[in-house]
Amino acid sequence: MTDSRYVQIIRKVDAKQVELPMYDSVMEKIGKPVVFNICVLGALISITEVIKPKSVLAAVVSKVPKDFIELNTRAFELGMDLGADYSW
Repeated sequence: MTDSRYVQIIRKVDAKQVELPMYDSVMEKIGKPVVFNICVLGALISITEVIKPKSVLAAVVSKVPKDFIELNTRAFELGMDLGADYSW
């Protein structure tokens, strides 16, 4: 999984490659790049389905300051939406 702003897939390999506009989406819909990493996490969880999103979000919420819970939740959900069409 790569962010289309930073990495361009230039050659095909024998692996699943997913390029998502995560950074641009964060800036457009949230406006704060500090939650880019949480968006990436949401996309990864959505694509791989290795753990329940509710569990990951609960862990994030338990670690971020109270004032940033809504911002991080929005970023996580944005990532989940971006990755939804690419689940394994």
